[in-house]
Amino acid sequence: MGWAPTTGGTSPSSRKRRTPASPDCGYCIPACPFGVLERREGQAEQPATNGVAQKCTLCYDRLKIGYEPACAQACPTKSIQFGPREELHQRAARRLEQLHDEGRDEARLYLADGSDNGIGGAGAFFLLLDRPSAYRLPENPVVPTRRLKEMWGAAGAAAGLLLAGLVVAALGAGKK
Repeated sequence: MGWAPTTGGTSPSSRKRRTPASPDCGYCIPACPFGVLERREGQAEQPATNGVAQKCTLCYDRLKIGYEPACAQACPTKSIQFGPREELHQRAARRLEQLHDEGRDEARLYLADGSDNGIGGAGAFFLLLDRPSAYRLPENPVVPTRRLKEMWGAAGAAAGLLLAGLVVAALGAGKK
């Protein structure tokens, strides 16, 4: 068991410690491959939480004292489960096999391991009965920071082309 941020440790503090405590810097918001994080705004009854990045902490305070996350405990259908990842994966694989035997060939495990997505795995996985897009989930989630080197390279190449174009334009204007 463990907490694994899907944002790839973009927060300066998440690189230093392995707890879900957040400095509310907001780096996680653009880094989220699912686009679900946002800042809470306009809560008159809780002004201290305004501007705070909203995200699941996996009930870290409950885990520290041996309880499971509140959502898993409260779920009446046990659709939300918590426990050792391998045990959950085995249970989900058995259920997936049952669904396939029943003719539900579109059923799949989503984010079950790092090979089926661009985020290198996640702290949770899902048994879906349809394509991820049917649930408004990205088919192939990607953490934007994984492509930083490529993005800076493209920005550098574009800047170089712009500079070359300006030089050519300046030289061409000087000949007139």
